[in-house]
Amino acid sequence: MVASDSDVARSVRDFYSDLKFPGTYTLKDLAHSDDHITNPYLKFYDRVCGGANSVLDVGCGSGYITNWLARRHPRCEFTAVDFSDAVWWGQQFAHDHGLANTRWIQRDVCEWQPDRQWDLIICVGVMHHMPQPQRWYSRVPEWLTGSGRMVLGVYNTWGHWGRSWWPVKWPNQMLHCDQEMVPYHRTYRDHEVRAVFAQWQIHRVWPSWRNHWVDWMNITRRYQAGLTLYEMQPGSRRRNRVKR
Repeated sequence: MVASDSDVARSVRDFYSDLKFPGTYTLKDLAHSDDHITNPYLKFYDRVCGGANSVLDVGCGSGYITNWLARRHPRCEFTAVDFSDAVWWGQQFAHDHGLANTRWIQRDVCEWQPDRQWDLIICVGVMHHMPQPQRWYSRVPEWLTGSGRMVLGVYNTWGHWGRSWWPVKWPNQMLHCDQEMVPYHRTYRDHEVRAVFAQWQIHRVWPSWRNHWVDWMNITRRYQAGLTLYEMQPGSRRRNRVKR
């Protein structure tokens, strides 16, 4: 029998409630990158967060990104939402370490009706686990302020192909479970992302070459599962041409 979309979503929620991805961490872990950010993903989030007064982290898990950014941008207000129980670990960490500029919510974003807007939405590693992502992304423009932007992170198909050619030995059990045991995920080629967000202006893509050749740039990124970041803004198709 084929599982319904609601059953699939429930199994993903239960999986991540048990896993609490990206896992537990300490204040020392967050402080490690304060002086020199070597992780390109963290560098991307930090740069785009610089001009925002309010940030929504969609699918925050145990809250590493939210708490890391909240320490670096104390004047910015952060809202973190996740449908798994992992969100409460992040909330407790924020409370224990005085990160008063954070707010934590447990909700399914496909059903959630927020009562405010944000300057920046970060949604990384989430949409590819949604059986019906249009229930979420069709409403996202309403969640952004007039000049608001979103950072979207999805698995690239060519990045996943690389794993079938060169098997990956994951450095820890947390990543192994997240990458190999999750009940549902799909991947996106660059032209599919651009088609889904055809009414948005894409400002920056990483990895890419001047926002192009995204699939090719991912083919050797098997350890990151081809995770690709798109910085985008609703309301313009000017730079959002589909490249096949």
